[in-house]
Amino acid sequence: DGIRGAAEDAASAIPRVLTYRGLHAASQRIAGPLGTMLTEAARVPVGFGTMDETDSAVATTSKALVTWMQRGNEWYVVFAASMLLRSPLVGLSMDLPNKLTEGQRNREILQTFRPHFLVVDSSSSAATSSQASTGRVDSSAEDCHHSEIPGWLEDSDLLPSVIPFLELWRRGGSAHADLAAVMAPLQRVPTTKDDALCFCYTGGTTRAAKCVVATHQMALSEVRRYPEVGRLGPQDRVLQQHSVYWAASCYGEVNIALAFRCALVFSAASAPEDVARTIRDHEVSCAG
Repeated sequence: DGIRGAAEDAASAIPRVLTYRGLHAASQRIAGPLGTMLTEAARVPVGFGTMDETDSAVATTSKALVTWMQRGNEWYVVFAASMLLRSPLVGLSMDLPNKLTEGQRNREILQTFRPHFLVVDSSSSAATSSQASTGRVDSSAEDCHHSEIPGWLEDSDLLPSVIPFLELWRRGGSAHADLAAVMAPLQRVPTTKDDALCFCYTGGTTRAAKCVVATHQMALSEVRRYPEVGRLGPQDRVLQQHSVYWAASCYGEVNIALAFRCALVFSAASAPEDVARTIRDHEVSCAG
């Protein structure tokens, strides 16, 4: 039931099959170095781009954690670590077919949040396109390649430092015992259930995409209410197929799995036949 024991990707410290116990242990391990980096970043003056400075969410952008990762177990561990650190997550997508639209959104996020560092996958050349998280059955080991450094990142005057997950893992090997110490500076501001859990951008189907805040209270409400309207259990599997570009759907699928203690199956499938094959191959019980 620990973090190892299942077949691992050679480029990652995280097994492709991850239990909830393993998720907790891994998130604690990287929370140490992440917390230190966020504390150091918070000391540097940050401009907030187009975000309204009167908005109550602005106070939290300085400790927002920005990722550019394939959805999968590494990303899930980073998300869990952000919850431990009470640092809202902002996800840059990398799997949207329309790269022009994706690049515009990602650049807007960089301009708005001005991150001092960007967390990326362990490998810049390969990632697993379909992973089973907190589950019991190993998933297929299809290889897919990251794109070369995209123009929106390479040409940006807001280029942050890039931190691979594996580097966080390495640093956490000696730093995770000091988690309480690194969390203290990040929690000087009183926290409530209304604190930001993540920043999500609307899809922009009306050509007016906006940044909205999902709070811890909203997520807790979903986790509490879902069992009243659905019948799932730990034996079931929830498909996580939506890009972080469609953040409401992405995080909603995670919340369904958490509400019922289900396994979460990450997949990059988008074509109907590929989604159907993933559902069949991984015995998915719930897909939205």
